[in-house]
Amino acid sequence: MSNTNKYDLFKHIVTLEKEVLDFGFYWDNLEQILNQIRNECIEVKEAYEKSDRAHLKEEVGDLIHATMSLAVFLNLDPKLTLEKSMAKMQKRFNTLVELVKADGLPNLHHKPTSVKMSYWDKAKKSDHIASY
Repeated sequence: MSNTNKYDLFKHIVTLEKEVLDFGFYWDNLEQILNQIRNECIEVKEAYEKSDRAHLKEEVGDLIHATMSLAVFLNLDPKLTLEKSMAKMQKRFNTLVELVKADGLPNLHHKPTSVKMSYWDKAKKSDHIASY
């Protein structure tokens, strides 16, 4: 499996989720999978706090898998869904960089989170306005 490319990986997750569904071991409703994602977030935090890199890698993988399962459960193509999200992130980040530079700052290093989030919120607002 490690020699597969990212597209094979997306196909594999869809195939695996369909196998699970066909076998009857699947989510009955949205809340169940959302609870699983919440539980995986807790496990990621616990592994992080223990500084256990191997366990952290395992738990992050479980979290990613759970979110891909969510996409399949909602009849969304995980690959296309992630590609759209990445394009949105790139667009917002580009807007954020423009806003920061327009304010005469070279970057946001050493700025408090509140300042970073303020720029992020402005970038999001700008993208929402531009999409209407």
